[in-house]
Formats: sequence, C-alpha cells, structure tokens
Amino acid sequence: MDISALLAENILQGVILGVLLGVLLQLATKLIQLFLVVQFVLFKWLEARNIIIVDWDRLTFGLLETPEIIVGQAQDLADSLIEMGVFGSSLVLGFLIGRKLKK
Repeated sequence: MDISALLAENILQGVILGVLLGVLLQLATKLIQLFLVVQFVLFKWLEARNIIIVDWDRLTFGLLETPEIIVGQAQDLADSLIEMGVFGSSLVLGFLIGRKLKK
C-alpha cells in the first residue's frame, strides 16, 4: 500500500468515527446534564430541609484547590491529540460535522 492510500483510509476512518462520536456525545451530554441538574436540585432541597448534610468541599476531592493538576491533565490531553496526526485531525473534523448535523 502506498502512503496516499494509507492517509486517505485514516482520514475516512477519522471523519466517520468523528461524526458518530459527535452525534452520540451530543445525545449523551443532554441526558447527563439533565441527570446532574436534577440530582443537584434534589440534594439542595434535602439539605435545605435538614434531611441530609452534604459536605460540598469533600465532593471535589480537593481538585478545586489545586487547579494546576487540572491544567496539567488538559495539557497532556492536548499533547496526545496533537500527536495523533492525520487521524486525530480528521476525527475532530468529523466530530464537528456530527455536532452540526445534530443541531
């Protein structure tokens, strides 16, 4: 196989997977968002009625106090995406197409 066939195959696979991921992520995001909002409202209501006591500081596991951990993880993720090359860029392109198709 020559290099152009390999590149074309990687681009096609990346775009197809990206479109699928974009559409599925959009659907999953809406469901997860609804679940988290309902859970948060329920916790706040129960806490306001003194039925439960929620330790909000403990729920974050200290991540809010140490943003450098989050920044470091985001940089590692960005480096990994950049290193994927042609497949990664075509995956992102397909993902964006999938998000546009879902709207």
